[in-house]
Amino acid sequence: MALAVLVVLALAAPAAGAVGAPRAAADVSTLLPWPFDPDPEPEPGAPPTTDPPPSSQPATAAQVRESLRVALQAADRGRRVPRRTGPPLETLVDDRGTLEDRCIAGLDIDDTQHDICPLGDTSGRRTVAIIGSSHASMWVNGLEGPAADRGVRLVPFVKFGCSPLVMRTRVYGKAWPACAEYRKWALARIAELSPDLVVVSTHSYTNIDNGRGGQLREGSKRYERTYARGMRRLVSRLGAVSDDVVVLGSVARRGPAVRPLRCLEREDDRLAPCENRLDRRDNAIRDRDRTAARAAGGRYVDANRLTCERRRCPVAAADTYVYRDFSHVSRTWSLYVGGVLAQRLGM
Repeated sequence: MALAVLVVLALAAPAAGAVGAPRAAADVSTLLPWPFDPDPEPEPGAPPTTDPPPSSQPATAAQVRESLRVALQAADRGRRVPRRTGPPLETLVDDRGTLEDRCIAGLDIDDTQHDICPLGDTSGRRTVAIIGSSHASMWVNGLEGPAADRGVRLVPFVKFGCSPLVMRTRVYGKAWPACAEYRKWALARIAELSPDLVVVSTHSYTNIDNGRGGQLREGSKRYERTYARGMRRLVSRLGAVSDDVVVLGSVARRGPAVRPLRCLEREDDRLAPCENRLDRRDNAIRDRDRTAARAAGGRYVDANRLTCERRRCPVAAADTYVYRDFSHVSRTWSLYVGGVLAQRLGM
């Protein structure tokens, strides 16, 4: 097949055929129950910095690893976040995806379609389709440049909060049929691309319907079985239209104590108290998704290798904040590691 598809679970926008002047997508992911955020960070108010940090330039794998190592050494020495770190802390939560509203679904939870918006090399011989939730859109930032450099047409399929895994989900305490309808629509469009590569990436937590008017408890045996089965079914369906399917694992969630903005404000910008550490649950999620992907004939790429070193995940590195909130990397960090990610995905 002459095309490539990248599947990342993200959130979406107006229905297909929407018209109007282009505009940056509003980020409504914090308004939905995915990801759960009982303690949302305040809205930013200051303008963005005019001096981009060094991380605005793509890095090599060695540079990414070294930047993480240096940041952790600084934390061990009791250092604070360097003043040159960007974007400004008060605007960090806004350092996010830049897809236009018409190119995503999810500004309304009942959205089931959106415009098809190729990025990268729009006339490239290869095509990568990205399907997913807000976690898809955060990686599109970093992948768009490498796609253009490599002659790849990058096509995002994003619906905020909607996991593309083949399973029934819930939103606001009720069944969410629009999510399933969107998945059906997106998979049909991806099949039309006849892709060489499909990359699947989504948040590792979602409200799974239990079939009795409620939802499964995250981490329970039934939840884990249902999630893994949904992953296998998705990878299998994508494998029918692509010779290569890759699952891009979710980045680890940051607990309330180490969420970037509030932790740094509370700890006077000290690095060590705001460091996140991968735990047994993170290992279990990785193993579950990797096993499910491989069982269905797919591959697996661990996104935490782009944000953590030796199980330790700094709040800032390479003069930028790694995360913008509790479960999304910042746009600046995505740009920094995008070339490495593209290589690992096989773009």
